[in-house]
Amino acid sequence: MAMLPTNSQEAFRWTDLAALTSAAASTRGEAATADAYWLDIAGPRILFVDGVYAPDRSTPGHVALSSLTLDTAHPLGVQASGAAGWSIDLSATEIADTVQIVHIATGAENHVPARLTLDEDAVASVVETYVGSGWTNRLTQIDLERGARLMRSVRLLQSTGFVSIRDEAVVGEGQASCRSSSARGDGQPDRCATDARWR
Repeated sequence: MAMLPTNSQEAFRWTDLAALTSAAASTRGEAATADAYWLDIAGPRILFVDGVYAPDRSTPGHVALSSLTLDTAHPLGVQASGAAGWSIDLSATEIADTVQIVHIATGAENHVPARLTLDEDAVASVVETYVGSGWTNRLTQIDLERGARLMRSVRLLQSTGFVSIRDEAVVGEGQASCRSSSARGDGQPDRCATDARWR
């Protein structure tokens, strides 16, 4: 595990870093099946298990899967940069179904970067679901051109451990919009740190 921030840093003053460290040091176990977490809608389905893409249980459609090196100064986000992740790049002429991504963690730590790039007037919808245990760390960078619209929902269903989500968005002029919502289920991890900022 790379060096973590400390509580002396203002952005992490109230973060339970001991919980994060404990989650990262936990032992991996068996992965749960993803069947119960897919919504009954058409569109690409992407499964990550312990931060590793599962191609045999995914139908990626227009979603690209590759290593992503993203420029970020965030101390948790930087740990995800360079890992294998996912990206979406859409133009206004492309009609895309909702993308579902299920992240299953079995313990220890896992890091996944993501990039969403929408050209002028493009529209995309993404639903991400987090289940399992351990430290799940995500970095998502979002670039929206003028008039682009992104609808993104995050379901936090991880039963134990720590989930850290870093979103960095650049929104173009003229009605570009990024709507992001999150929902926690029963048996959530005790600590979840989410940091979204508009550059």
